[in-house]
Amino acid sequence: MANLHQLIRLHEEKQELGYGAGVSIFCPSTGRFLLQKRGPTGEDPGEHDWFGGGVEEGEDIQTGAVRELLEEGGIEAPPEHLYPLARFGYQPEKGLGGYFIYLLVVEDEFEAIPNWDGDTHDEVADFDWIGAKEWGNIKPHERVFVLFSDPTFVETLKKATQKQIDTGHVAKLKQGNKE
Repeated sequence: MANLHQLIRLHEEKQELGYGAGVSIFCPSTGRFLLQKRGPTGEDPGEHDWFGGGVEEGEDIQTGAVRELLEEGGIEAPPEHLYPLARFGYQPEKGLGGYFIYLLVVEDEFEAIPNWDGDTHDEVADFDWIGAKEWGNIKPHERVFVLFSDPTFVETLKKATQKQIDTGHVAKLKQGNKE
Protein backbone atom coordinates (compact mmCIF):
# COMPACT_ATOMS: atom_id res chain seq x y z
CA MET A 1 0.00 0.00 0.00
CA ALA A 2 1.10 3.50 -0.77
CA ASN A 3 1.47 6.24 1.81
CA LEU A 4 -0.36 9.57 1.43
CA HIS A 5 2.47 11.23 -0.54
CA GLN A 6 2.73 8.28 -2.94
CA LEU A 7 -1.05 8.35 -3.41
CA ILE A 8 -0.96 12.03 -4.30
CA ARG A 9 1.90 11.43 -6.77
CA LEU A 10 0.08 8.47 -8.34
CA HIS A 11 -3.09 10.49 -8.70
CA GLU A 12 -1.16 13.36 -10.29
CA GLU A 13 0.37 11.00 -12.85
CA LYS A 14 -3.03 9.57 -13.80
CA GLN A 15 -4.96 12.84 -13.57
CA GLU A 16 -6.42 14.32 -16.69
CA LEU A 17 -6.99 18.04 -16.94
CA GLY A 18 -10.41 17.76 -15.28
CA TYR A 19 -11.55 17.49 -11.70
CA GLY A 20 -12.81 14.57 -9.66
CA ALA A 21 -15.09 14.53 -6.64
CA GLY A 22 -15.84 11.91 -4.01
CA VAL A 23 -18.23 11.73 -1.06
CA SER A 24 -17.60 9.98 2.24
CA ILE A 25 -20.94 9.23 3.96
CA PHE A 26 -20.73 8.89 7.76
CA CYS A 27 -23.33 8.04 10.41
CA PRO A 28 -22.04 9.23 13.83
CA SER A 29 -24.66 7.31 15.81
CA THR A 30 -23.20 3.99 14.59
CA GLY A 31 -19.66 5.12 13.74
CA ARG A 32 -19.94 3.57 10.27
CA PHE A 33 -19.33 4.75 6.72
CA LEU A 34 -21.41 3.83 3.70
CA LEU A 35 -19.11 2.51 0.99
CA GLN A 36 -19.85 1.11 -2.40
CA LYS A 37 -18.41 -2.21 -3.47
CA ARG A 38 -17.00 -2.00 -6.99
CA GLY A 39 -18.59 -4.18 -9.64
CA PRO A 40 -16.93 -7.29 -11.10
CA THR A 41 -16.22 -5.76 -14.51
CA GLY A 42 -15.62 -2.15 -13.46
CA GLU A 43 -12.43 -0.45 -12.33
CA ASP A 44 -10.86 -2.00 -9.20
CA PRO A 45 -13.38 -4.89 -8.90
CA GLY A 46 -14.43 -5.97 -5.42
CA GLU A 47 -12.87 -2.97 -3.67
CA HIS A 48 -14.85 -0.76 -1.30
CA ASP A 49 -14.72 2.94 -2.12
CA TRP A 50 -16.66 6.10 -1.45
CA PHE A 51 -18.97 7.49 -4.09
CA GLY A 52 -17.39 9.65 -6.76
CA GLY A 53 -15.92 10.18 -10.16
CA GLY A 54 -15.14 12.81 -12.74
CA VAL A 55 -16.73 16.24 -12.75
CA GLU A 56 -18.40 16.86 -16.10
CA GLU A 57 -17.89 19.90 -18.25
CA GLY A 58 -20.05 22.78 -17.06
CA GLU A 59 -20.44 21.40 -13.51
CA ASP A 60 -18.88 22.84 -10.42
CA ILE A 61 -17.13 20.34 -8.16
CA GLN A 62 -19.91 20.12 -5.57
CA THR A 63 -22.56 19.57 -8.27
CA GLY A 64 -20.40 16.77 -9.68
CA ALA A 65 -20.23 15.14 -6.25
CA VAL A 66 -24.02 15.33 -5.85
CA ARG A 67 -24.51 13.83 -9.34
CA GLU A 68 -22.11 10.97 -8.59
CA LEU A 69 -24.05 10.11 -5.40
CA LEU A 70 -27.24 9.93 -7.43
CA GLU A 71 -25.69 7.97 -10.32
CA GLU A 72 -23.87 5.39 -8.22
CA GLY A 73 -26.14 5.02 -5.21
CA GLY A 74 -29.46 6.62 -6.04
CA ILE A 75 -28.74 9.00 -3.14
CA GLU A 76 -30.29 12.45 -3.34
CA ALA A 77 -28.29 14.56 -0.93
CA PRO A 78 -28.79 18.28 -0.29
CA PRO A 79 -25.70 20.08 -1.65
CA GLU A 80 -25.55 22.33 1.43
CA HIS A 81 -24.89 19.21 3.54
CA LEU A 82 -21.66 18.37 1.69
CA TYR A 83 -18.64 19.54 3.65
CA PRO A 84 -15.32 19.95 1.77
CA LEU A 85 -13.02 17.55 3.57
CA ALA A 86 -9.82 17.18 1.54
CA ARG A 87 -8.26 17.56 -1.87
CA PHE A 88 -5.19 16.17 -3.54
CA GLY A 89 -3.51 16.42 -6.91
CA TYR A 90 -4.66 20.03 -7.32
CA GLN A 91 -1.98 21.87 -9.32
CA PRO A 92 -3.55 24.51 -11.55
CA GLU A 93 -0.12 25.64 -12.79
CA LYS A 94 0.26 22.17 -14.33
CA GLY A 95 -3.35 22.01 -15.50
CA LEU A 96 -4.24 19.38 -12.90
CA GLY A 97 -7.72 19.83 -11.46
CA GLY A 98 -7.32 17.39 -8.60
CA TYR A 99 -9.67 15.19 -6.60
CA PHE A 100 -11.95 16.74 -3.98
CA ILE A 101 -13.47 14.74 -1.12
CA TYR A 102 -16.66 15.82 0.64
CA LEU A 103 -18.19 14.59 3.86
CA LEU A 104 -21.91 13.85 4.14
CA VAL A 105 -23.02 13.26 7.73
CA VAL A 106 -26.33 11.40 8.01
CA GLU A 107 -28.61 11.09 11.00
CA ASP A 108 -29.28 7.37 10.57
CA GLU A 109 -28.05 4.54 8.42
CA PHE A 110 -30.28 3.88 5.45
CA GLU A 111 -30.48 1.30 2.71
CA ALA A 112 -28.83 2.57 -0.45
CA ILE A 113 -30.90 1.64 -3.45
CA PRO A 114 -28.95 1.29 -6.66
CA ASN A 115 -29.73 3.79 -9.37
CA TRP A 116 -28.21 1.66 -12.06
CA ASP A 117 -28.50 2.55 -15.69
CA GLY A 118 -26.52 0.55 -18.19
CA ASP A 119 -22.81 0.82 -17.40
CA THR A 120 -23.29 1.86 -13.77
CA HIS A 121 -24.17 -1.71 -12.77
CA ASP A 122 -20.69 -2.78 -13.87
CA GLU A 123 -19.23 0.04 -11.79
CA VAL A 124 -21.05 -0.71 -8.50
CA ALA A 125 -21.96 -4.17 -7.17
CA ASP A 126 -23.33 -3.40 -3.71
CA PHE A 127 -23.26 -1.05 -0.71
CA ASP A 128 -22.08 -1.72 2.85
CA TRP A 129 -22.01 0.23 6.10
CA ILE A 130 -18.46 -0.27 7.37
CA GLY A 131 -17.16 0.37 10.88
CA ALA A 132 -14.12 -0.75 12.84
CA LYS A 133 -15.52 -4.29 13.25
CA GLU A 134 -16.11 -4.73 9.52
CA TRP A 135 -12.91 -3.04 8.31
CA GLY A 136 -10.87 -6.26 8.33
CA ASN A 137 -13.47 -8.06 6.20
CA ILE A 138 -13.31 -5.77 3.18
CA LYS A 139 -10.79 -4.82 0.53
CA PRO A 140 -10.68 -1.00 0.65
CA HIS A 141 -9.75 1.00 -2.41
CA GLU A 142 -6.19 2.29 -2.06
CA ARG A 143 -7.19 5.94 -1.57
CA VAL A 144 -9.71 4.98 1.13
CA PHE A 145 -7.11 2.85 2.93
CA VAL A 146 -4.40 5.50 2.71
CA LEU A 147 -6.58 8.40 3.81
CA PHE A 148 -8.23 6.52 6.68
CA SER A 149 -4.75 5.38 7.79
CA ASP A 150 -3.48 8.98 7.88
CA PRO A 151 -3.82 10.47 11.41
CA THR A 152 -4.13 14.02 10.05
CA PHE A 153 -6.98 13.03 7.74
CA VAL A 154 -8.75 11.14 10.55
CA GLU A 155 -8.48 14.17 12.85
CA THR A 156 -9.82 16.42 10.08
CA LEU A 157 -12.69 13.97 9.58
CA LYS A 158 -13.55 14.04 13.30
CA LYS A 159 -13.53 17.86 13.42
CA ALA A 160 -15.58 18.13 10.22
CA THR A 161 -18.16 15.66 11.54
CA GLN A 162 -18.53 17.64 14.76
CA LYS A 163 -18.82 20.90 12.81
CA GLN A 164 -21.60 19.45 10.65
CA ILE A 165 -23.45 18.26 13.76
CA ASP A 166 -22.96 21.60 15.56
CA THR A 167 -24.25 23.59 12.58
CA GLY A 168 -27.23 21.32 11.91
CA HIS A 169 -25.92 20.04 8.59
CA VAL A 170 -26.91 16.42 9.17
CA ALA A 171 -28.90 14.86 6.35
CA LYS A 172 -32.00 12.86 7.24
CA LEU A 173 -31.95 10.33 4.44
CA LYS A 174 -34.45 7.50 4.49
CA GLN A 175 -34.77 4.22 2.65
CA GLY A 176 -35.16 5.23 -0.93
CA ASN A 177 -32.38 7.74 -0.30
CA LYS A 178 -34.52 10.87 -0.35
CA GLU A 179 -34.50 13.47 2.40
